[in-house]
Amino acid sequence: MFQSSYALKLKPQIEGALLAAIAVILGAFSVYLPIIGQYVLIFFCPVPIILTILRHNIKLGFSVILVAFVLMGIITGIIQAILLVILYNFVGIGIGVALKRGLAAKEIILVGSFLSLAGSIIELCLLPFIMGINPWKDTLQILDQSLQTTAGIYEKLSIDKETITKIKIQMEESIKQIKLLLPAILLAASIFYTLMVYLATQLVLIRLGYSVPPLPKFSCWKLPWYCIWGIILGLFLSLWSLPLIRITGINMLVSFIILYGIQGFAIIFYFFNKYNIPKVLKVISVIILFQFLNLIALVGIIDTWFDFRKLERRTAV
Repeated sequence: MFQSSYALKLKPQIEGALLAAIAVILGAFSVYLPIIGQYVLIFFCPVPIILTILRHNIKLGFSVILVAFVLMGIITGIIQAILLVILYNFVGIGIGVALKRGLAAKEIILVGSFLSLAGSIIELCLLPFIMGINPWKDTLQILDQSLQTTAGIYEKLSIDKETITKIKIQMEESIKQIKLLLPAILLAASIFYTLMVYLATQLVLIRLGYSVPPLPKFSCWKLPWYCIWGIILGLFLSLWSLPLIRITGINMLVSFIILYGIQGFAIIFYFFNKYNIPKVLKVISVIILFQFLNLIALVGIIDTWFDFRKLERRTAV
């Protein structure tokens, strides 16, 4: 259970109102402040809901969300308020409940990422109906336009048609890959957002005197052994002829390759730290090795059985 030295004692309803007001201020700033709001404050927006659930219960948390939604609707408009509620509060509820139940940091990130992904999917589905726009379709149209613009620039530079054709084929293939990997992109974005929200939450809660489960050191980060089944299942499904199943398999495969790639880099950093490699060499090595993500992921996969860092033996002791 969480303990806090937070001395301020208020009635739950009054504290909920204050936290709702803070949520509205953060939400409004995230919309109207171009840089700080969009790249910093968005990670702090779920914190009032997390704090409400942690200090009281999820019922009061939903009340705070409702009040914040009404106030945000007045300030930014009802449509923007709906989108903000979905974007910030799905992950906020997940992290808040997970913290209150005393889950470990890895489990909290997992729960938060799942709900953040669910919120992103719901938001993408709602946008065409409530705003008449399809952000994914619009993005792809921009990419197509940039392809045509780039080709036009090359033609003006008197580059031979064969080279231009090759470049166009490469760019078209890249756009196809982006279309294909939408689920994997959403998953990666959800994990990143949840991780940043957790770090922001940790910063605030520690200031308030709470004991928060720390994230493991990056060099000691390791996936559970059963995640290898994600690679196996993804590989199996990607070989099917049915488009939907094949796309699902490809996205699973790419997602787990990225995760095992991260684990591979964690192994590399472990040995960097062990042998006191200078920071400059670390940065240069990472830049070079990032070009070989599949090989780094393979190192992470093999670590499932060989435990290069002897983490399991250390835990057992």
